[in-house]
Amino acid sequence: MVQPLELQAPPDDPDAAPAAAARLAITERLCEVVAWPSTRISQHERQLAGDLLVGLLKFCPEATRRSCAQRLVGIVDAPKPVLRYLARDEISIAEPLLRESKSFDDLDLIETIRVATPGHVELIAQRKQVSETVTDAIVRRGVLSAIEAMAANANARIAASTMDVLVRVSREHPTLAALLARREELRMAQGLTLFWWSSREARTAILRRFAIDRVTLLAEMKELFALAATPAIADPEVRKALQFIERRQRARHSSSVTGATTVEALLDAIAAQGGLSRALVIDLARMCGVRPATCARILVDRGGEPLAVLAKAIGLKRESFAKLWRLARSRDVAGFEPVSILYETLSATKAQTVLRYWDWGLTAGAESGAGETDEDMDLAPARRFFSLVRAQEL
Repeated sequence: MVQPLELQAPPDDPDAAPAAAARLAITERLCEVVAWPSTRISQHERQLAGDLLVGLLKFCPEATRRSCAQRLVGIVDAPKPVLRYLARDEISIAEPLLRESKSFDDLDLIETIRVATPGHVELIAQRKQVSETVTDAIVRRGVLSAIEAMAANANARIAASTMDVLVRVSREHPTLAALLARREELRMAQGLTLFWWSSREARTAILRRFAIDRVTLLAEMKELFALAATPAIADPEVRKALQFIERRQRARHSSSVTGATTVEALLDAIAAQGGLSRALVIDLARMCGVRPATCARILVDRGGEPLAVLAKAIGLKRESFAKLWRLARSRDVAGFEPVSILYETLSATKAQTVLRYWDWGLTAGAESGAGETDEDMDLAPARRFFSLVRAQEL
């Protein structure tokens, strides 16, 4: 922060007071001149006056610096040295400039973010227009209050790579997660990752936004399902892609433990045996058409909303959903009603899209193994998803 020099004249120097007064007078006059409209002063003269002024401001009292900052707020081509100096001054002086001045370019703001106080960074985050490069600098500075102010600012633009960082940061900060859930820039991979550590309200908003039908994909891929089923086409990536798109969710498996042939019958058998075991979770996952890691993550989730998604995706009736809830969450009977509202409002096809994305994300990293390059991670959002959710569990 700028520390102005004190104007205290030595008592044995009778010329000091007049000199200080003269210095103050010329500083105040230069403050007026640099704030003149362009019809009264040329751009080059304004710049020259600014160069002279910035050397004098450090000797000025706070009131003069505040007056100068307020004068410059509406000047589009204000002298950059003066702007940069005042932008790092006491926050009460810098505030009008950081909030409203259009004379700052992105580099000015980024440099201020780098060296100024957290309060200054928060003011920049609240500006009427904040570019992607500036929001990235705010996130890199790591001031949580400024990051949350930026996330709440509808006029701040956030790049996809910056949003990836914000999703990671939000694991430890529920307030930020709720703000990100409302951002237009949030992509499906990011939103369905953010879901796992968001509040119930934010989870509902995420599902309403990203639980989508697959009508177009189904129509366009219709003839490829038969082609992919032929023995000559055994490409695992093709199979995964088509499994994501197809309508059927339940797999044609029987329980290896109980012999049940439907999910409903398996739930009855689990209840009769006194609860879920590891082997029964594996059987339940296979019959629901998801991998065991996905099923286990859904069953232990703290909020229960993923259970509603699973139940709707596989076509469980409300009675069977309630039975699944009791098996997974026997101590949270009261929590069933609010989650059941989500169950009622989701369509089966939309729930399937979310469930399959989770299944893809939660297991893609495990299947691909370690050693992905940065380029691999950029091209595979499911791998990022897997690593983020796994990190949240640990």
